[in-house]
Amino acid sequence: MKGWLRMVLLGACMVLVGWGHALVREARQFHQPPPKEMAWRPSHAIWHRIMAGPVPGLVADLAVLEVFNLYHEGKTTGGVARARWWRALSYQLHRALALDPRFHDAYRLTEGLLAYEPGFTDDAVAMIERHAHWLDSGEYLLVASFLAWHELHDNARAIRLARLAAGKPDTASLAAGFAAKLIRQEQGCRAAMAFLRMRARSMPKAYRAGMDAALERLRRDPACLRPRTPPRAVPDARAGMLG
Repeated sequence: MKGWLRMVLLGACMVLVGWGHALVREARQFHQPPPKEMAWRPSHAIWHRIMAGPVPGLVADLAVLEVFNLYHEGKTTGGVARARWWRALSYQLHRALALDPRFHDAYRLTEGLLAYEPGFTDDAVAMIERHAHWLDSGEYLLVASFLAWHELHDNARAIRLARLAAGKPDTASLAAGFAAKLIRQEQGCRAAMAFLRMRARSMPKAYRAGMDAALERLRRDPACLRPRTPPRAVPDARAGMLG
């Protein structure tokens, strides 16, 4: 790449990042959350691809950087305004994946942040499922399957996603086993807690509050605390004969 073009792109990046920070600072100053019109529509993908021009990956990076700004505001805001921050965060994740559907950091933020914000789990699962054919790993499909089962209580969707994950070499065995457990509905609490612990370990501590909260809810759930019923002893026929 020619030196002058690289400098132009770098300058554009700095302007865009500064603009994004300015928007967040302005909203913070006047206590105004992002506008309500941040809901993603499929037609927006075409527009953003046109706007990104020859550097879609670079613009996807900028969208993910903006996610962190929005997360900071969203996690500290309550009431109706909170959903508007998270809607804006969701929009940036949609934008990043529309521009770079192999962007693993965007998937990780989708399943690790967005999925555990009340009211946005379905959006996160749909986002991962929509890009299933782009994924060379089954990791995020398996996570989406777990979310559909545990958070959305949609077994049919969970099984469909687990089967997609089972078709990927890196998660074939685990996904097949998880799909079987979904079908049989065995060991629900234990499976959920183990899965959440595994996913939480893969996220930086500062960004796993949603997972930790879900794990704590499971720990306090009376159904999860209930001990397993021990198997009934089979009477020894010889004891009756000797008695």
